[in-house]
Amino acid sequence: MAFLRFQLLALLCLTGALEVFVRSPQKAQVGSDVLLQCTFSVTSPPVDPKFLAILWRYKDDIILRYDTKGLAHHPRVSFNGREAKTGNASISVANISLRDGGIYKCTVIYSPQTKNEEIALEILVPPVIRIPNKVATKGEHKTLLCSATGFHPSIINITWMRDGDKVLTDSQLGKTQRNDDGSYSVNSTVTIMPDSNHKNQSFTCRVHHDALHDPLEESFQLVYKDAKWNRIIVICGAVILVMIGVILFIFISRKLKNLRKAPGRFKLNDIKWPEKLVDGEEIILYCIGSNCAENTQVTWLEQRGSDEPEIIRPSSGQVEEEEALLDRSYEICDNREGFRSYSSRLRFIFSLEKHKGVKFICRFTSDNETLEKHFHCKPVYAKPSLVDRVKTSLCVSGEILYSLRLDGLYPRDIQILWTCVTGERQEIISSEEQLVEYSPLTFSVCSEARITEKVFTDPTCKVRVTWEHGSMDQPQSREMSILDPDFRWTPVVEAIQTPRLFHGSPIDLECKISEYFPDALTVNWLIIKDGSEEETSLPENMFHMKSKRESDLTYSCSTILTDLPSLETHQGVEYICRVQHPSMKTHIETRTGKLRVMAKPHPVEPIEMTLGDNSRVQFYLNLQGFYPKDIEITWDSEDGKYRYLLSPTNTVTRGKDQTFNVSSVCAVLGPLFINPQYRISVQWKHESLDVPEVRSWTWRDLPWRPLMEDIIIPELEAGKEAALTCKFSGYFPDSPSVRWIKKEKGNETEVKLPTDDYKVLYSKSNEATDKTFTQVARLIFNPHLERDQGAEFICRVTHPTLEEPIEKRTGPLLTEYMKKPQISDITPTQDGMFELKVDGFYPGDIDISWIQRAESSGDQWQTLNPYSGNIRRNTDGTCSMTSVCEYYGGNKDKEKYILMAIVKHKSLESPEQKTLRLESDNGKLKPERKLLPFL
Repeated sequence: MAFLRFQLLALLCLTGALEVFVRSPQKAQVGSDVLLQCTFSVTSPPVDPKFLAILWRYKDDIILRYDTKGLAHHPRVSFNGREAKTGNASISVANISLRDGGIYKCTVIYSPQTKNEEIALEILVPPVIRIPNKVATKGEHKTLLCSATGFHPSIINITWMRDGDKVLTDSQLGKTQRNDDGSYSVNSTVTIMPDSNHKNQSFTCRVHHDALHDPLEESFQLVYKDAKWNRIIVICGAVILVMIGVILFIFISRKLKNLRKAPGRFKLNDIKWPEKLVDGEEIILYCIGSNCAENTQVTWLEQRGSDEPEIIRPSSGQVEEEEALLDRSYEICDNREGFRSYSSRLRFIFSLEKHKGVKFICRFTSDNETLEKHFHCKPVYAKPSLVDRVKTSLCVSGEILYSLRLDGLYPRDIQILWTCVTGERQEIISSEEQLVEYSPLTFSVCSEARITEKVFTDPTCKVRVTWEHGSMDQPQSREMSILDPDFRWTPVVEAIQTPRLFHGSPIDLECKISEYFPDALTVNWLIIKDGSEEETSLPENMFHMKSKRESDLTYSCSTILTDLPSLETHQGVEYICRVQHPSMKTHIETRTGKLRVMAKPHPVEPIEMTLGDNSRVQFYLNLQGFYPKDIEITWDSEDGKYRYLLSPTNTVTRGKDQTFNVSSVCAVLGPLFINPQYRISVQWKHESLDVPEVRSWTWRDLPWRPLMEDIIIPELEAGKEAALTCKFSGYFPDSPSVRWIKKEKGNETEVKLPTDDYKVLYSKSNEATDKTFTQVARLIFNPHLERDQGAEFICRVTHPTLEEPIEKRTGPLLTEYMKKPQISDITPTQDGMFELKVDGFYPGDIDISWIQRAESSGDQWQTLNPYSGNIRRNTDGTCSMTSVCEYYGGNKDKEKYILMAIVKHKSLESPEQKTLRLESDNGKLKPERKLLPFL
């Protein structure tokens, strides 16, 4: 609680952010002094000593502590407290030994922040080499031995050489052995056959090791002896060793007899123990007896409750630290310190479950006198252990839930504090704790705190949780930041969806970003042009983005850039989508790589066709605006059975916009199109096209379709030969089919014309400037009133270029048949009347009028009222009728008169007249006598 009060005070002081820097790994030669460098900095210097604490640990043992209470450290460790105020927390370790290698931890506490950094120290011990036997026997194999001992680390290389430069490749390196002090030893051997040629040769053993600045080597020459001298040397050596052993035995025996009992009274000091007994930590109970006799014996016992004490049996042999933690074994170490003192240490791993309430007894027996000291296991603790790490999860409300779980603590009292630091502002965060039983003796606590999304838009925001427990020398803490490497919700940027770029065609480049939190994403699009390394930011109005929240409560967005590529400015460009987020120290990006701008060939539609000489059809394919230049154009034809490749003429040109144009001309024989299965095709392939494009033509696709003019109808007269003329032109090839058809009046059925009554004549011509054909079809017949009246004639043309036949019609020929009337003279009848007969006329509409006047008087013409009979139909379809006029004349005798009949008909260009001269005879009109012969 005191620390938490101190920490709250520190929060009010707005201390700066803490950063710790170390140099790791480091190496040191055995016996030297090494400086373990650890420096720190705060954002608001200078360092305030009131908030500073520095700890150094080696294998979980504290070797230095520096805080407001002062400085405590191991005798071989030195530290400068004045420099600590300037940010230097380094220590110097003197007289480095092999046991000093391993992990050192530098902990800097600048309340309320704690930073830990580790330094790996590797101890270098150079090897010592020895070549024990340099004597060889002539004619016998000799194995040379080079021994390297006392080196560290274990990696070593040994090479044998002859005469200084020739390497012996058949040497063998033995298995590396670890010595009791932690160093290593190894032997290297090489076998040779000594002979007279080796007398002047030298051999060298060369050793390479990290602890050596230069290779270590030893050179020698063999000493040659005969075999009999070897046996003598072995016998002499054995005798010498026996003599040395006898002398040592006599010396030791006399030394032991001279030992005397320690003077004074036998005394046993209290057991020394650590301040806290923490579950899982190593405990050493230390007891010293003074004025002890030579036969002093020590026994350690443990007593549980009221049970009888049990003698502690130490584990046999040396037990590794990890094994001891698992076995909970005891290790007893007795040591005579001079001739008067005797010490004993009981070393074990404290277990809350096993040792809570246990009493340890140290019993000394010296010259039959027994003394003992007791130690009760209290107070006891179990350190809270952090399960995994501080966990984070997202809430639907848009907050991050931080969850801390500590297991195995004893006793249950624990203080947990959550704080949030944003810039220079610090505030305490409310939290909820839940304490449950973890085991029969220990507890588990879970603490949760919620922080809003808006806080994390500032990357300097840090969340710190600190816990304090009686088992801990110092509070422990964890600090979380959105910039931590294990922060789970950093953006994931997918590759840019890159379409192909086409000149003058807008493109959309899409980049998807997902799995990030909070929603504070910044996206920039940049472009690098070909031949340049300079990045150019694109304006924001060229791209847009929209974010959304996913089912896993993270955010995702899709950003789309719209651009208009051109060959001049975008060839070889590279687009970059650069993403920044508060959870990242630097931006991340994805690139398209260098892109190529292409342009698709566009055909000029419709593809032009012209007629050439010798009835050839020329096809003109014009492809415009494509890039790159390479393009493949293939012409071919097929007739239903075979396929033929054609040879076109291609001409390529370049436009002002850097694109290319090509004109491909291909000529084929026009009459081939008469075959309905004949087809000509052209195909072009280009890099910009997904699939080749094809155009093909059959006879239906030729543009030269026949155009028909209206049928020319002459004046038709029954019985008089006439010709209906139909002209059609502008067609190719020359393969039309013409048919004349008749539809009779009142009947829609088409009737085939009988060849006896109707004849068809054709005339062709291809004198048109465009080399197309023209044809005139004539239907010759004698109009018949009964057969042809009201009939309709059709001229129907079929051609390969036509899907359906075309035709022209005359319409019903009702008013076009005429026959002039045959008019008789005016004749008197027996009943005193005059008549006029009209025969063989058509159509039946006719007008007959009568007029008269007196010739002598010169009177004007007078209209008479005739009596006209009905029109009669003749067998040939013509008409006949008779018109009768009654005329009395005047009262004068011998008076002369003129009687005239006027006939009007459609077939007559002008009315026809018939005249009769009359004279009066006794009141009656009679024809003049001179006219009688004509009657």
